[in-house]
Amino acid sequence: MLSRVTTFDALKNSGAKPGDVVVIQGVGGLGHLAIQYAKKMGFKTIAISRGVGKREFAKRLGAQIFIDTESADVTRELQKLGGAKVILATFLFNIDYRLYSIANTFYIINIIHFNFLYSE
Repeated sequence: MLSRVTTFDALKNSGAKPGDVVVIQGVGGLGHLAIQYAKKMGFKTIAISRGVGKREFAKRLGAQIFIDTESADVTRELQKLGGAKVILATFLFNIDYRLYSIANTFYIINIIHFNFLYSE
């Protein structure tokens, strides 16, 4: 439930309007939900993830464009497409922080589990 609310709220409150370009970075647990929400909200949805194996999955979920981080310079590819209104990053490893410069809004969503050591 938390993942559904987290991705939905980020997109809903992002300021993007139908037709705006929204990039979802990561096609896994949070990303697969975000792609579906973005499509239903009417955004031009671009998915970025590692490996061509995720291309078809991302397209089935609603991404119009898929960029493979293993074979493309994501920042350059997004610049060619005119940038993005929103980039929603659902996976923190291997983020190209140059992406900050081509989006109006940049969200990083990650669910992190912390283990605390307690002693008296």
